[in-house]
Amino acid sequence: MRSKLKIILIFAAFLLALGGCSAEPASDTGGTNVVSWHDLTKVGDMPLEYAERFSAEYYEGGYTLITINDADRYLAYDKELPAGLPKGIKPIDISDNHIYLASSSAMDYFRELDALSQIALTSTKASDWRLEEIGELVEKEKITYVGKYSSPDYEAVLDYGCNFALENTMIFHSPRTMEKLEELGIPVMVEYSSYEKEPLGRLEWIKLYGLLCGREAQAEQFFAKSLDEIKGIEIAENAEKKSVVFFYLTRSGSINVRNKGDYITRMIDIAGGEYFLREAVPGGSTAVNMQLEEFYAEAVNADILIYNGTIEGEIKDVDELLSKNALFSDFKAVKEGKVYCAGSDMFQRSTGIADMIVEMNEIISGKERSKEEEHYLYKLE
Repeated sequence: MRSKLKIILIFAAFLLALGGCSAEPASDTGGTNVVSWHDLTKVGDMPLEYAERFSAEYYEGGYTLITINDADRYLAYDKELPAGLPKGIKPIDISDNHIYLASSSAMDYFRELDALSQIALTSTKASDWRLEEIGELVEKEKITYVGKYSSPDYEAVLDYGCNFALENTMIFHSPRTMEKLEELGIPVMVEYSSYEKEPLGRLEWIKLYGLLCGREAQAEQFFAKSLDEIKGIEIAENAEKKSVVFFYLTRSGSINVRNKGDYITRMIDIAGGEYFLREAVPGGSTAVNMQLEEFYAEAVNADILIYNGTIEGEIKDVDELLSKNALFSDFKAVKEGKVYCAGSDMFQRSTGIADMIVEMNEIISGKERSKEEEHYLYKLE
């Protein structure tokens, strides 16, 4: 099978070189289709409350036109491809999904929607998954690892009959990979959920994935339930806001913090807290490094410290934090026992945003929590 695929790959490359052609589907299918794109009528839009980086327009006959980042357009269909589809719209047949998912943060949405069986391939090794369930599937090759996102095994992608690839914006650092996949007839969808300003905007991307995997109703129900959880948060009127620091120590000894206005800092705001940085650091980056002296001056009197365990690893207790730098013993939060750690799976567990906001609120409001209630943020003793 692999030898045949090699021949196919070589032949495809030869044809492309001869004709200088693109594997993008032609705008006309030669009159074999009964349905014409120009005859389809728009019947509605996907209702979105927070997401700004994608939209979806419904057309009669079960067709959905998806626009991502106000630029890239895709037509999701499950019956027949309409004739006369305008150039620039990538058609994706979702009738029988075998998805190559290279965006690790998107995987949790498919897990929540009970649609992991539609994921054929991943570019994240089993050992790099912080979601135990996904790691086991990759270990058992129920979801197959096909190499780094920038250099996947193209033969395997063809072998598994992948109908589209789902990438994050890192793919733009490897444009030839994207081009190669599309030359082989595999549409590439680049998702921008991480560019949403609002955390609930990120969470609302589950509606797009629900559409792509035939689970729209489940996605709507999940999002509505998440909103209800957040609406249930009780924040005392006129209460003085607790200042919260979200950080980790880099290997070079500097302190990495989320920038003001980042989605983590918005989660803290929604939970009733106040992020410790008074102003955003210029440059637009979502995370910035601070020297210890500058960090000390800003954060020493903060009410709550949350150590980000997703990058350099979790820490188990306050002593481990002090072993990284003894100056933390001066911090108000350390003295008052208000130090927490975010679990290493936080960024891969994309659907946990509402639950994490609720846990932040519990910490900020001083609610006593048992170990069983610590799913995302656990207290350091």
